[in-house]
Amino acid sequence: MEKKTFIEVERKWLLKNTPNLTPDKTINIIQFYTEGNIRYRREKSSDEKQEFFYKIEKQLIGKGKSLETMEEISLKEFWTSTQNCPYMIRKKRHVYKQDGFNIEIDTFHNIQLILMEIEVDALEDEIKIPEEIKKYIIKEVTGDADFSNKHLSGFC
Repeated sequence: MEKKTFIEVERKWLLKNTPNLTPDKTINIIQFYTEGNIRYRREKSSDEKQEFFYKIEKQLIGKGKSLETMEEISLKEFWTSTQNCPYMIRKKRHVYKQDGFNIEIDTFHNIQLILMEIEVDALEDEIKIPEEIKKYIIKEVTGDADFSNKHLSGFC
């Protein structure tokens, strides 16, 4: 299957609660972490009956910035690759469309934690976060390794 390589620039915040808003979409995500920079991901969207499986290589190249190569894989490859992998996160992603970008709020199944992520062109970009969401922000954690999904999975 086709591989896609891209640079992701992302800002991240710690929230004290989820906003009382209806998301445009929700996605259930299970992600496994292996040695090196490889992770395996399963996504099931609320508006689709289909599941998607990915192999992702992610290399940090700066604060909030990573080089990613993503490839859709089969269920069999996903299953085989994750059989002996103890490092995993399960989360529900709530996606809110906002003026040309998405606000993604993740609630974790195995951790009492709520994180918000927004992909941007540059970390310095001005972002207009709606007040209904902004009031729940505790602090920005962009680039803080303690709040990376890999770290949260127990892979330290």
